[in-house]
Amino acid sequence: MKSELDLAIIGGGIIGVFAAWYARKQHPDWHIGLFEQGLVGSGATFYSARLDIPYGHTPLRYQLAQRSRSLFAELRKEMPELPIKDLPFYGIVQEDNAQLVLLQLVDNNARLLPEIIPSLLHDHPLLVLPQHAAVISGATASQAVNNELVNLLAKNFEVTPNSLIIEHTKIVTVTTLEDIFDLQSAGGNYFPAKRVIQATGPWMNEILGTGLFASQKTRIKKIVAFHIDKQPLAGDPLFYFFADDAFLMPKYEAGYWLFSFKCDHWDVVPDINTLSIDEADIQKARGILTKYFPQLVPLCSVGRVFCDTYTPDGNPIIERAGDQSKYIIAGAGSGSGFRLAPAIAEAALDYYNQ
Repeated sequence: MKSELDLAIIGGGIIGVFAAWYARKQHPDWHIGLFEQGLVGSGATFYSARLDIPYGHTPLRYQLAQRSRSLFAELRKEMPELPIKDLPFYGIVQEDNAQLVLLQLVDNNARLLPEIIPSLLHDHPLLVLPQHAAVISGATASQAVNNELVNLLAKNFEVTPNSLIIEHTKIVTVTTLEDIFDLQSAGGNYFPAKRVIQATGPWMNEILGTGLFASQKTRIKKIVAFHIDKQPLAGDPLFYFFADDAFLMPKYEAGYWLFSFKCDHWDVVPDINTLSIDEADIQKARGILTKYFPQLVPLCSVGRVFCDTYTPDGNPIIERAGDQSKYIIAGAGSGSGFRLAPAIAEAALDYYNQ
């Protein structure tokens, strides 16, 4: 190992791994180290739905979602073995909001087709369409199977020259001296680096000494998803309920459906030992399911819970930390880390190419 890294990436979730992957491709001569406090992919990425919905409700999220789609397509051509599969997409939306939603979908095949409702109800007889609801179809979503995508990218990064993955190493403090960042781990080790990308997800505000402003711009919100004990059939689609910011996704390999919805439990601690599904979560899940799939309510039982970093406007943070021109903060995906990760990582690296 050289005396200093050309780039240190703090955080081994999906954004950090993509940053390492693209940094290696763009700068084959750089010495790159990826630091993760646990195992790669073991944080918020591990608990996520790993779902790419072709949707961006702000101009920046639309731009990033569109770019990520292109990057995912390029990656799938380069690595056909990637564990990503496509899902048919049905968006359930109120009629008076349908045209706006269509403009926010990045898939050009998306269309409002009221005439498909009879066949949709025939194919999915459990679905109930609320009054004044419309259906958007034609678009495609995608999902990664388990954590295999992150692990595969990390493995391919690590086997290239001058590439290191340092797990079970929590960076707690960063100091600067003569344009070099000195990363100190909780164990007291120091790692000097010329450049840093911090992609630490819900732990964004825990590193000291970088002039980080994120604590004034972000909040950590609980994310809840329930398992619906019903075997999906081949070809079953993803249902997205725009009015409720919720989705129902088939998990073919696991033998159940995953139902996730907006949870308004804020300012939580990113510790799986302190997070849990409570009665309010259960009641909200059942209330939304009752509107669209009432027969599934009795099958809604166990689930998963974690959290993510959100900003007030829902846009990710891809910015320099304070006045540090070579220390980049990348994250705050607001629950859309998988969807936006390739574009967020690319945008973070762009700071070094300016």
